[in-house]
Amino acid sequence: MYAELTLTALSDDDDFLVITGGSVEGHDLRHMRAVAREKGMSDVRIDNETETTSALSVAGPRSGALVAEVTGVPEDQWNFLDAKKVLH
Repeated sequence: MYAELTLTALSDDDDFLVITGGSVEGHDLRHMRAVAREKGMSDVRIDNETETTSALSVAGPRSGALVAEVTGVPEDQWNFLDAKKVLH
């Protein structure tokens, strides 16, 4: 296995969020940039948003209720593997 990461589509366009472990951030960033360069993907832009973006994974039988309470987004508006931008 080369990397363990989460890839989330942020829009219907080509806008994605990749979340990887903090200890391998530089490694994964260099690898993705190298692949884009090797494949001639000059239109691909990879930005490191570490300083401005955070992610929190919540799991367990009551996770839906907790996320709804914290975000103000009702539990029935969250689907399995759903991602939402929530600002507070």
